[in-house]
Amino acid sequence: MQNNHIEAGLAVFLNDPGPGSAYALIMSCQNYLCNIASRWRDANLTRSDKIRELASEMLLILLEDFNSSRVLHPRSILAFVHQRLKRLTRPPLRRETAFGLTDSLPETGRSDFTAARLEFADEIYRTVRCFLAGYHDEAAAQLAFLFVHVFPEVPWASRLLAERDGYDVARRLEADKKRMASFNQNLRVQFRSLQHGDWREITEWSSGERSHLAWRIISICPAEVKADSEADLIELDSWRERIDRRQSQSQSDLAAALRVFADLRAAFAGQSATMVAAEDAAPWGDAPDTLLQLIGGPRDCLEVAQSTTDWGHDYPVSDPQAVIEDPDYLKIAEELSAWFGDLHRQKGKNCKQIEQKVLKYS
Repeated sequence: MQNNHIEAGLAVFLNDPGPGSAYALIMSCQNYLCNIASRWRDANLTRSDKIRELASEMLLILLEDFNSSRVLHPRSILAFVHQRLKRLTRPPLRRETAFGLTDSLPETGRSDFTAARLEFADEIYRTVRCFLAGYHDEAAAQLAFLFVHVFPEVPWASRLLAERDGYDVARRLEADKKRMASFNQNLRVQFRSLQHGDWREITEWSSGERSHLAWRIISICPAEVKADSEADLIELDSWRERIDRRQSQSQSDLAAALRVFADLRAAFAGQSATMVAAEDAAPWGDAPDTLLQLIGGPRDCLEVAQSTTDWGHDYPVSDPQAVIEDPDYLKIAEELSAWFGDLHRQKGKNCKQIEQKVLKYS
């Protein structure tokens, strides 16, 4: 297997994450990351920009989204990371950017993440996840799940659920508009208790940082679901990649998505914040859509997700013998491994401080 060197590097990294193993992993991925960068069509980004963003996104995913005790094989991790990295290379019109800012700025800045900012991003992500998983209104939660994890449009999700349940589409949509307005209103209430800052501060983040946060919220990693739910998770990811909201949708795709949703609700049971009593919903459209601000959305509602079929379903083969000396790549690897080491070290300190506080004040 030509990718054995990458899998070996990843196994070492997962066992002992740090600057040394991060450097070795980036170097083992040289052909792989350079191949992806060559497919990324964006005139605003240099080759070095693309490689830096791809490599830093890979390290952030591994830092945030994986529980080493749940890893069955490095190959499954590489497949998940590959799916996430592909999304960076989509045409600008399809790029979702956190806080709803879909602009012409180059998508750069992931390596600007500091430990404090990454901790804040993690708090926002966990708040949204727990709030959605524990929301008291099942119908509203299903609607919000489809909005966040499949396609960010309420009428589309409402129609799909109405057709499944045999409800009148127009009447269901009116009810769902109110449900979604109440959901957003209550989510904003939850954001008032964030410990690491005001959630609106992310408007000042780089486009790369905002995009990373958006896709962390949108994507569900294998460690968040039970092992026997991973097939449904794969189907959910596949549905998101090929969806055309203007066409009729398969009920089997919807069923798989809602099974993942049910699994998330079970996984996050007891972790969710206490739900506030829902106030009367504001008239639809009067208040900003909190979810859409967080995950972004299509610039043009007629646009739909574009398939990246030229990549295939598996991560590309990388031949270690074909690696050539590349001073620019070497510089990126050195800089990002040092940056990752600082993040990982600070994260470890924060975890110890939290553990001490629990012991001290419990």
